[in-house]
Amino acid sequence: MDARELDNALGKKIIEFVEDKKMPFGIKKRKIEYLIKQGANIEAKNELDRTALMVSCISGDKEVAELLLSKGAFVEATDFNDVTPLMWASVYGHKDVVELLLNKGANVWAVDNCGQNALKYAMDNWHKDVIEVLEKSKKANSYIPKEDVDKGFFSKLFDRLR
Repeated sequence: MDARELDNALGKKIIEFVEDKKMPFGIKKRKIEYLIKQGANIEAKNELDRTALMVSCISGDKEVAELLLSKGAFVEATDFNDVTPLMWASVYGHKDVVELLLNKGANVWAVDNCGQNALKYAMDNWHKDVIEVLEKSKKANSYIPKEDVDKGFFSKLFDRLR
């Protein structure tokens, strides 16, 4: 096994720790930090082509997402469908993780292979609180006509569809 393969193997171990719902955060944090110090590739991907950050966004584990971002995880990583961590957090309605990713510079308007963005995912899955966060984001508002932002366009659309 060469150095690159070892780094990726260690990176996949990070993903396993992130996926372990029974492991307390303190232990998980120490293990992840240790692996990173050993040279683990924080951008390694699992069999579903997802990074540790994506997995933490899917599960809504904000503490782990913060840790990974503080260690250099790429906020705009994509899987084989070009789905980003922000899109995954939006799909599952993890408002606190969405806010974290936005504060770390996630691109609200990045689109996947099907042309969907985080706001579309939140709307498709009826996550009103996430819709409101994305709507209020300065990045989102720069692409929405001001009169629609002032009216809370997407929140009102969501209410009408309910």
